[in-house]
Amino acid sequence: MTDQQPQNEQELQQMYMQLQYIDTQIAELDKELHAVEQKKVEFLRLSESIDQLNKVKLQTKSFSNIGLGIYSESKITNTKEFIVNVGANTFVKKPSKEVKTLLKRQAEELEKAEMQLQQNIQMLSLQAQIIQGEMQKSLGL
Repeated sequence: MTDQQPQNEQELQQMYMQLQYIDTQIAELDKELHAVEQKKVEFLRLSESIDQLNKVKLQTKSFSNIGLGIYSESKITNTKEFIVNVGANTFVKKPSKEVKTLLKRQAEELEKAEMQLQQNIQMLSLQAQIIQGEMQKSLGL
């Protein structure tokens, strides 16, 4: 019985380390999930802003954010086209509808990523429950 106890102790220690590892993975996935959710909300708000901008009269005074809470007075001269960064610091003019389609597509991609992250978290949580059950069984609880 003495030989079995250290082995059982070693197994419990290994299971505990697995639980800690799974907990760390869940925390990381949860951070990613939160970031994806925030980005998705950003895309949806941006799409709503484009809708609102389309209702604004041309030559209306506005303020343009130039960064870090600094704004410049400006006038709205075009609500039908936007300049979009398409990657590698390349900017192109795109019609409003195309920009909204792009935002919708990106929001849908984020939705898929969100679902995948949620599934991964659920899978890891299930693994943790199984390990906890094995630990309780080993301890005779």
